Amino acid sequence: MKELLRTPVCTLGSWRPGLAKIAAEKAVGPLLRSIKTVDQWDSKLEFAHKIEDILISFGPDAVPELSTFLSDEDGRRRYCATRVLAKVCDSRALDSLLQALPLLKEIGAHAVGTILAESTNELSHEQLSSVLHTLLQQLSSLGAAGAEAVAKTVTRYSRVLSPDDIRSALRATLNARLSDTDKSVAVSTLIAQDAAPTDLIVRCLYQTERSVLIRAVQILKSRSYRSSNTIEAVAFADAADDWQLLIGIGAPAVAALARRMWNEAEALKALIEIGDSASIDAVVRILSSEGSSWSYQARAAQALCRIGDARCLRPMLEVLTRGHYAFELADDVLVAIQTVFDRAGEQAPDDVVDALASLPTPFRVFYKFEGLHEKFVDTSGIVSAAQAELERRTKP
Repeated sequence: MKELLRTPVCTLGSWRPGLAKIAAEKAVGPLLRSIKTVDQWDSKLEFAHKIEDILISFGPDAVPELSTFLSDEDGRRRYCATRVLAKVCDSRALDSLLQALPLLKEIGAHAVGTILAESTNELSHEQLSSVLHTLLQQLSSLGAAGAEAVAKTVTRYSRVLSPDDIRSALRATLNARLSDTDKSVAVSTLIAQDAAPTDLIVRCLYQTERSVLIRAVQILKSRSYRSSNTIEAVAFADAADDWQLLIGIGAPAVAALARRMWNEAEALKALIEIGDSASIDAVVRILSSEGSSWSYQARAAQALCRIGDARCLRPMLEVLTRGHYAFELADDVLVAIQTVFDRAGEQAPDDVVDALASLPTPFRVFYKFEGLHEKFVDTSGIVSAAQAELERRTKP
């Protein structure tokens, strides 16, 4: 073995016939520990692959000794042992792999799935169910790639999962700190099972990954789902893009519609259709937020314009007169103010009409960033209309 460790990588494969005569339990340990002894970084990967080939050639005889390295302090040795066990595909390695899953994460989950695929005929229904149960229990600790590997395994063997296993797996997945994309793989698989409880599928309506929402809606519709409260009704209608249902729900649906207004024309139409104070408040928050993009705020101004309620005038006037903040929005906001005032000026509060009548003509908006930037917008139309309204109100 000492001579082996001094062997150049390029000739390491020639040792395989001699190593075959050495008992696997005596050769596995020294071979794996030798991975860390390579001095040349460029040779490490090639050296590890050569070691893997030799270990694989030992076959099932190497499984007991390889299993002891799954919790080794050196990550490279753990990785190599796991890859070899996955290629040897001996079901005796399953228990050790499952115990080491929190340390091995995705590579361990992939190895378990690979061994299961090759050993299904060797395992009883109870053994297969036990392996899957353990996998699902550790799902939340496996990381994103590990969760995806578990989801693929669950898909393949869903027939042996108990209803309790599916419920616990779905809860674990929904609570796991995974990326939206990777969580969607596991969730979409689990909710498709007949044993997936409706209440947990409803929880999927609050996920951000679109594929999960679509799958949850499909399954809930197939079960003739009826929401038990307004919050669930909004979540379901939002996920299903059911704009008419959202309009029918009214004010409670406004927040969901406002979130989608920036890229969904139908959401904007629904907000306009609802048109009550809740809609106005939601759209005004977007218009007034300095964290919103200019295009998003311009769409908000258009929405207020089309709602056409006198209550829209005050917040739009505040945005227009906010100095540098109004620079990009001034034209859109001014058009909206003019349109709303023409339609509902008689219902506008006195102080708002007075403020509009007092706007400078033309109106200067500017901002300071690496110099002074300014422009003037024509306010003569709204000023004249507001002055006429003031005159009308002061007549006896």
